[in-house]
Amino acid sequence: MKIHTNKVDVARKLLQTINYKLKTIKSNDYLTLNHYQNCREQGFIIGNLGDINGDKPKYTWVAFSENRSSDDIVVYPSTGKESMPFEGITETAYKRANYFRYDDYEGAADFCIKHLDID
Repeated sequence: MKIHTNKVDVARKLLQTINYKLKTIKSNDYLTLNHYQNCREQGFIIGNLGDINGDKPKYTWVAFSENRSSDDIVVYPSTGKESMPFEGITETAYKRANYFRYDDYEGAADFCIKHLDID
């Protein structure tokens, strides 16, 4: 018997790409990882709480998954004024969706890292 994880395969691969790129960045920022689901989209949310020493608090986040109606990657960035969603994506973030070709994990990862404003 096998559990099929195809709904989160794209998100997992993008997370792996982000993790690989983060290894080269020296930072005291504290990143968190959560799951999210938005109807047919299941993926991850990475939040940046800012400096772990508390010197520079901030809260930005990105959510990402396979797009619900295509094989493309979709990334929902925060506006910096809203708290991180825990179940679905906010309407504000939904309107700011960024789409990447189904195999552009590098581009999507670069976008996520830039948006997270990691110092």
